[in-house]
Amino acid sequence: MHAVRDMLLTKEFIHAYVHGLVVKCYDGIERRIFPRFFTYGADYFEKVLLATIKYFGGCPCPQCFIEKDQIPEMGSKADMRRRQKLREDTSVWRDKIKLARSWIFGKGYLLAGAAVNRILKPQSWVPTTNAFSKLAEHGFNLFSMFVPDLLHEVELCVVKSLFIHTLRILQAHSADAIAKLDERFRQIPTFGRSTIRRFHANVSDMKKPAARNYEDILQCLLPVLEGLLPDAHNEILLDLWFILATWNSYAKLRMHTSSTIQNFSNVTTVLGRKVREFIRITCSYFTTYELPKETERARRDAQKNPATARPSNPSRKVKEWNVATYKFHSFGDYPTVIPKIGTTDSYSTQLSELTHRVVKKFYARTNKRKFGRQIANLEQRRRILRGTQQRMKDAATAAAAEAAANADSPPAESAAAETLRPQEEDLPRMPPPINHHISESKRNFFNVYDFHSLSKWADDPAVEGFLKKLRTHLLCRLLDLPYDGDETEFSPQDLMDVTFVRDRLYTHKVIGTHIIPAFAHGQTSDLLPKSIARRPEDKDQDYNYYYVNFFVDRDMFMRYFDKGVGHRVTAPCDPTDTENEDDEMDVDEDPVPAPLEENPLLCPDVPGSTNDAGAENSDEDDSELEEEEEEADEELTIGEDDEGIVDSAGYDDL
Repeated sequence: MHAVRDMLLTKEFIHAYVHGLVVKCYDGIERRIFPRFFTYGADYFEKVLLATIKYFGGCPCPQCFIEKDQIPEMGSKADMRRRQKLREDTSVWRDKIKLARSWIFGKGYLLAGAAVNRILKPQSWVPTTNAFSKLAEHGFNLFSMFVPDLLHEVELCVVKSLFIHTLRILQAHSADAIAKLDERFRQIPTFGRSTIRRFHANVSDMKKPAARNYEDILQCLLPVLEGLLPDAHNEILLDLWFILATWNSYAKLRMHTSSTIQNFSNVTTVLGRKVREFIRITCSYFTTYELPKETERARRDAQKNPATARPSNPSRKVKEWNVATYKFHSFGDYPTVIPKIGTTDSYSTQLSELTHRVVKKFYARTNKRKFGRQIANLEQRRRILRGTQQRMKDAATAAAAEAAANADSPPAESAAAETLRPQEEDLPRMPPPINHHISESKRNFFNVYDFHSLSKWADDPAVEGFLKKLRTHLLCRLLDLPYDGDETEFSPQDLMDVTFVRDRLYTHKVIGTHIIPAFAHGQTSDLLPKSIARRPEDKDQDYNYYYVNFFVDRDMFMRYFDKGVGHRVTAPCDPTDTENEDDEMDVDEDPVPAPLEENPLLCPDVPGSTNDAGAENSDEDDSELEEEEEEADEELTIGEDDEGIVDSAGYDDL
């Protein structure tokens, strides 16, 4: 890899890097362009090759010198101090590499011998000359271009591993817990245009899941997990998943302010604490084994390699959740990298990963000879077909709107029910100072008298007294009366004075919300009879409670967490309710769990855990005991208006 990059970093390129390159731009003006390496997004394996360090060695991070056994302390004050000791492309490091290479190639020393390890192993270096060191004399530090990668580090690593270990815990707790989880996932509705997709019939099987599938699981898992474990452990697990979903939402914001960065940093600290609490209490309480799929995969691998084969009837191996990985360590870098480089969407590898799949599909349709021209032809045909399809869609929409506008007869029952459903509508561009906008579209409408003419809806509480309530509401607005819940009584004559032009009401899509049933609280058929307000697949059954999923996208998340641009406090405090104000603040501001002895279900600390006071710290001035006391005494405030972050009920009840 570095030999190829050494060929690319020629003298001409280095001259352009230092002195610039005069380029005549499209507008005819000549400008001096300076090529720069700002970021390099890659998976950990590629970062290791570029940074010329040992794969998951004693110091596995390509940016700092943190040691492997210190990684589980992510988010603590000691961890933040260790991150300040960064790798740099210095002459001392380059001299070490030259010396090691001279010993290996000149004197025949072993590659992993004692002499070579003595100078390289403490910082996990490898005896490879880095091609980017050519630019070191011009002020370029190659280690500064490695940025976190949400795709490989979060969704395909931490979220995936935590979900798998959650399945192991459910398997250890109850034989049917995983089946209940799969059943609940099947009942979660989709949302938006590929925002939340239909879940697989058995999510626990994880058949060829992509990163987007794990993201959907992260966003929808809280109602699914509720009630599947004992209360004490269920609360810890729900807290952890809620904080992780909150962290992921902050990480994917495409606009940050100083307050959101501060909140993001605080949530990162809480996430580290919740992970350590989960490992210390819940993971140590359950003895978790391999999932059946993991055992089967190990059996297949053993058949391919008989030398390392297991016994014919091997027992399941005990599996623990391992957070001593670079990808978990990288969580602490996001709040500092975003202000320096930008939001994560500008350097995420997701776009490139999605783009190269298209080329691979085109390649499969070629004859594998001179495939470049064939791929270009396929891309051109696809572009032409998409343009034709869009023109046909626009023509059909215009024809349907014209036919509906000229229709004299009221719509049929099925058409009326379909009209009440939200329709796609392009939002016009509006100046930011404008508070709201009322659409002028007349494409989607229904007849106000259809509710009385359709006998099927006669007993539907969703339309009972609809016309009277509508006239009352409109008359109050026309008379500019103070809103009192539309309880004002008007005479029938006054109500009849409210007329509807062509007896039409126009429907507009105002907001889309992802509603998830509260599975743990059961179903009922007593709250609402047959109604158009219920989805057909619900079969006249309601859940007692529903949750609003505000992790579903960035805009929805910022509606529930303030300090975002254009958003105010979500739930202002009632000035008349001061009786329990102090108690509520105490609960919200103190995310530290209760002492273990107060809960008989929780077992004591496991020897060798990250919070053991007897372990020695690598820092000269700090010890593990001091860090534990410092963590326990520290009171973290996530933000004045972010008081719900550590609440396990991460959704608002409807």
